[in-house]
Amino acid sequence: MATNVAQLRGAGFQDVLAAYPTIKLITVIGDWDGAKGAAIVKETLATTPELDGIYVHSDAVYFEAVMQALDELGRLKPRGAEGHIFLAGVDGSPLGVQAIKDGFADQVSNQPIPDFGIVVEWIARELQGEVITEGEVVKEGALWSPAIVKLSPVGPQLFLSTTSVTVQNVDEPGLWANQ
Repeated sequence: MATNVAQLRGAGFQDVLAAYPTIKLITVIGDWDGAKGAAIVKETLATTPELDGIYVHSDAVYFEAVMQALDELGRLKPRGAEGHIFLAGVDGSPLGVQAIKDGFADQVSNQPIPDFGIVVEWIARELQGEVITEGEVVKEGALWSPAIVKLSPVGPQLFLSTTSVTVQNVDEPGLWANQ
């Protein structure tokens, strides 16, 4: 968890789990390497066979390898089946969303990749002399809306929200994976 994004994703996950003291958290660093993630899953299940949930910092990086490792161990079970291991991650990649559609993953946090172009619009506005101020940004129809602009020493930063993707909204056309 040496990268900022890993620290933020990990801290957010740990903050939520802090409200559930009966959940035992096992943290192992995967170094953004799917193969290493698969090895971690195999090692962890060997020592903790009662494991019932896996959260990864990137479904784009880890889901394929993690699901393959679970399958090799006979532990990849569809959602709702006895022995299903809850699988969640961040990015909302096509692979992550498909894993939900296929019934093996439970949740991903969708990054608004198609809307990242809004940053170019903001740069153009600044270059034209417009002063960007802190506050809320609303874009009609955008899944991330409203967003927040904060000023920083390097300039304005736009914080776009992620969208929690589950079986209930996996077919939402605005998701990155569905475009």
